[in-house]
Parts: sequence; structure tokens; C-alpha cells
Amino acid sequence: SVTLSNVVLTSGLVTALCTGGTYVDEATGVRTPAPNIRSTMIYSGAGDLTMVLTPLSEIAYQMADTNAGTTLASTITVKNAEVATAFGLASVDIIRTIPTDINNVPAANDAAGMFGTVLAAISQVGENAGDASPTATIEALVGDMLGTDSSAVGTIEGRNSVDIATAINNFETGSGVNDGTGA
Repeated sequence: SVTLSNVVLTSGLVTALCTGGTYVDEATGVRTPAPNIRSTMIYSGAGDLTMVLTPLSEIAYQMADTNAGTTLASTITVKNAEVATAFGLASVDIIRTIPTDINNVPAANDAAGMFGTVLAAISQVGENAGDASPTATIEALVGDMLGTDSSAVGTIEGRNSVDIATAINNFETGSGVNDGTGA
């Protein structure tokens, strides 16, 4: 969490970038180097600005940034919504909703709980697929969304036969590759 005092932002495109640091991987419980993550939105210029940086915001950023001939500002809102929908979070604002940290708190049946569960599932997808890093998992999910991996555009079809629903089940039951080694 970051609080910036006495900062005045005008309305328009706002992008946040998080680099460095570590986090506790939900699927393995292992402290892991954090990938570079971006979050982008159109800010009204009024009120508090809350931006959450997650793999979902990074996927939306990469999708919006690769739309040939269009600007990030003209596509980011649509891409944020497309990513939310593809991950079963159509009613959740993936940029402003603070997800439940399910390493420390059980997920409730609310927007924060659903969001936290999906983020844990993304971690589980990477673990079950044997991805070398969270960045590799994000890149593969971007490929799913863009259809560059022979999947349908705008869908998450899974990694090495592990889709989001299977990953959630694996996370909840401790099945799959959850050995705590990160390997």
C-alpha cells in the first residue's frame, strides 16, 4: 500500500508500475520475487485514486498496449473489463477492488474474496504448469487472451490442461504441485 500526500492529478490516463520486491506465492507459500506489474485506468480527476496492481491488471495493460493503431487511453477500460470477464470477475473492478489476501484471511463471497481467489488460481496455474516465474504465467495468459497461442481470443483455456476452475480446486484441496518448493 502506498499513500501519496499532496499529489494533484488531472483527469485522464494514469499508469502505475510496481518493480522489485517479493510476495508470498499463494500456491506454494514460498517468498517469490515479484514480477513487474502495471495497472492503468482513466481517472476522473476527482476524489481518491485507488489502483491495484495484479497479474490481471498487467494482462489488461499488455492487451491494450498491443492494439495496433489505437492508444492505450482509448482501449484500457475495455481491456480491463474483458480480462475481468474472462476470469469470471465480470462484476468486479480489477483496478480499484483490493483483493482478499487469502494467505492470511479466508476469502468471503464478495468482490474482494472472488478477486483474491482468482489471483490464487493464477498462482496455482503457474505452479501446476511448471512455469519458471510469475512473469512466464502472465505472458502465457496474455497469449490465451490475445489468441496468439492457438486458443480462442478473449478466453482463458488453461496451461498444460490446468484451467482456472481446476486451479481453484487444486488450490482449495492442496492437489496438483503444491509441495512448497516453488518447483
